Amino acid sequence: MLPHISRGFVGLATIIALATIVSFAAFAQAGILDTAIHCRNQDYCSAGKIEGYVGPLDKPEQIKEAFAKTHWKKELILFAESAYHRAAHAIDRYRREGYAHVLTILSSEDECGRLIQTFKMYDHRHPHERAGNLSCGWYRTTDDRGNHIDSGFEYMKYQIGAPAWWWKYFTAARAVALGYNMMAIDQDTMMTGDFYRFAKSPQGREYNMWFQAEDPNAINAGFVYVQNANPAGPSFYLLYEATHRAVRWSEDSSLLSALDPGLLLGEGGRFYRQEQTILTDTLFSCMAGRPVHRAIMYEVKRDDAWAKIGGKEPYQKYIDAMTIDRWWYKTLTLDREQADFIGGEAWPDMAASVRDGEGRTNASFRTATLYQPHANGQYPMILGGRLFTDPGPLTLAFRQSFRDLGVPQMPDQDDPGQAAAANATKPELFAFTNIEYGDRFRGGWLESTWLFYGRNGYWNKAMNPRHTNLMGHVHAHLGSSDDSKVHVLQHIGWHNWHLAAALAGGPAHMFFATQQDEHALMTLSRGVIAYAPGVIHYGLTRSQYLDAVEALAQVAVALNAVAAWPPADCSSDWVLTESGRNLTKPVRHTVPWVHLNTRHIVQGFGQSVDQLKCDWSGFFTYGCTRNNNLQGRGLLGVEFDALLELKAAAHGPDAEHTLRLVAPPGSNPAPPPALSTDVMGVRHADLVSWNADLVLGLSRWGQPLWLDRLVRLEGGLQGKAATAYSAWRTHCRALRYREMAANERDTF
Repeated sequence: MLPHISRGFVGLATIIALATIVSFAAFAQAGILDTAIHCRNQDYCSAGKIEGYVGPLDKPEQIKEAFAKTHWKKELILFAESAYHRAAHAIDRYRREGYAHVLTILSSEDECGRLIQTFKMYDHRHPHERAGNLSCGWYRTTDDRGNHIDSGFEYMKYQIGAPAWWWKYFTAARAVALGYNMMAIDQDTMMTGDFYRFAKSPQGREYNMWFQAEDPNAINAGFVYVQNANPAGPSFYLLYEATHRAVRWSEDSSLLSALDPGLLLGEGGRFYRQEQTILTDTLFSCMAGRPVHRAIMYEVKRDDAWAKIGGKEPYQKYIDAMTIDRWWYKTLTLDREQADFIGGEAWPDMAASVRDGEGRTNASFRTATLYQPHANGQYPMILGGRLFTDPGPLTLAFRQSFRDLGVPQMPDQDDPGQAAAANATKPELFAFTNIEYGDRFRGGWLESTWLFYGRNGYWNKAMNPRHTNLMGHVHAHLGSSDDSKVHVLQHIGWHNWHLAAALAGGPAHMFFATQQDEHALMTLSRGVIAYAPGVIHYGLTRSQYLDAVEALAQVAVALNAVAAWPPADCSSDWVLTESGRNLTKPVRHTVPWVHLNTRHIVQGFGQSVDQLKCDWSGFFTYGCTRNNNLQGRGLLGVEFDALLELKAAAHGPDAEHTLRLVAPPGSNPAPPPALSTDVMGVRHADLVSWNADLVLGLSRWGQPLWLDRLVRLEGGLQGKAATAYSAWRTHCRALRYREMAANERDTF
């Protein structure tokens, strides 16, 4: 709600409010993105079918109600976040694929309230995109006496990393304990393909658990799926025990410290590890059939610690024999129907997977057999000895929270009397996704990352790739940029601009340039300066492209407008890989577009492979999109396309909306021929005076003003404009690229 506004400003406030409403109405009809619900899998399409739950998750009756009102055919999707705006986009990506059985865990009742209100507003404005009710829950932040829980998770003595790590895996373990099939994800994931189709196939059902691999021997916590698991068996243990160990060490890590103080890693002599490190150790424990700490022990550095253990080499040989030496490879033969929608494990071209005469292809998983771990009362020094003290009140309370669920408990791993029960527990099957080996990816077709698949076009919806991973995780290694995951999601077409507008307070606020601008409508009412189609082409060298970028920025500052950063032509030598430069120009693009340097230089986007555009990552910083002063704002190419879709009636580069480069009443000379590198000069003062009426006459915010050729400001900018541009250059690396050190330029 706006603060008090004096009567003199009521008219302006009313105009802005009306403009926002009109903009939303226009936006609802725009074809900026197909954001309607598309059920990938009719059997598991839960959109509009769940009751939904909003409430606390602490007590057993609460979590049971939350699961009961969220699940679809005993399937749950879980994730945890600290902020509702990031959660909203994640939920939306699953809902638009038809999957509404998502339980979101946020930091408080207030955050859930904001999330629910956002979707109420969104659904009201876009009724054709409704996916039904939402589920959102939270864990308590005060104890029984009303004291704030500083750790963010009531069972931990102090905070270890992000509380959301532990909310997620605590909830995941509770879901498995209560008999649900469960997917626990990070907020930068999406179902890029029909995951359930394979998971529920005869071959998929053989597996009880899939985890994304961080490397061939380590878990990444961003994706796990558990199905048909024993509620008190190995898969449950793997999830439960990770949080259990973190709780115990937060309460007392003295035995770890006694072995080697360097094992703690946290500040002030406290224990610290990421959740995925401890999950890796609970995986190894299930592979070994007894509790082990291979990943934790990796940090043993002191010679006296190794002497206690019996030596580093004997330890490594012993622990490897019971963990990583037990990996095996299970080969699946995918029939023609499966191979057609899965593709295969060939990489980077999934379609290159070898098929037999009947259209079948083989795929394999790095597989482990999971056994119920049990120590049988033995903690040999060759494994580091006993690393936990007797359980304290927090650990006991954590254990009690699972007993309170009223379900069978797994065998106590420390009680020798329960060793037989542990040994009698049926083993379960585990597989890693995302394992690279040469020109293949084991499990990458099931789930993988932007680095290996997404950047090559497999996730770009509009490109309609023949194959795609069934699950995608943006993950890491995204290049040097701010808001890098948002950039990725925008460029691959999974960013919901309608929802972004609802979260930002209106369409004018949804761009990086205007997100924190309370006067966004006014900012965009001064026009957006853009090169007309064809001005930027593959005939430009990188130096000529940089000249064009700098000239555009100067024109925008001179006219107090926003710059539409020009995408590079995807056939330009400087955006291609070394082998890609040998292709015939213009390049005929296909998925995977391995000929483009998407590792560092550009990200592809567009409505089809024939209309592929390449945003230069040099612009992917706040300094290039939203300068601290009012002069110096820029829209990424993908944002400018969104603006053009939003402003469906916006004028193209006609005479009334093309910047004048000669004195009126004269008109610009005819545009130069295709692939021209000719540059036309214009003076700052002339540019401003010749186009003043054009800028003032803009009737709609966000209206593009076009440059129909390459330009150069003769004599540069003058006065305050020169000062503003100089300040912008300081913050925007794209405008000072040529002055940067070579090692800095290598990253974009």
